[in-house]
Amino acid sequence: MNYVQASDDYLMYLEVEKNYSVNTLTSYAFDLKLYGEFLTANNRSLELDELTSSSVRRFVQDQFINHSIKPRMLQRRISC
Repeated sequence: MNYVQASDDYLMYLEVEKNYSVNTLTSYAFDLKLYGEFLTANNRSLELDELTSSSVRRFVQDQFINHSIKPRMLQRRISC
């Protein structure tokens, strides 16, 4: 399964099973899109079985260092 399909499935799960609010779903969709764009921009695979914890750490570092996001938003992106 690839990242895009998994992201869509995850958002559907949050909407249907967890009954998350529209605002939360919108924020999570944005966070997932950013991670997907980061993977693409850094020539990383979008296949789930090829994603590593290292790529997640690099994404978090990129968000913190290059985009100066606030800790609360960074925490949400990590939890997403």
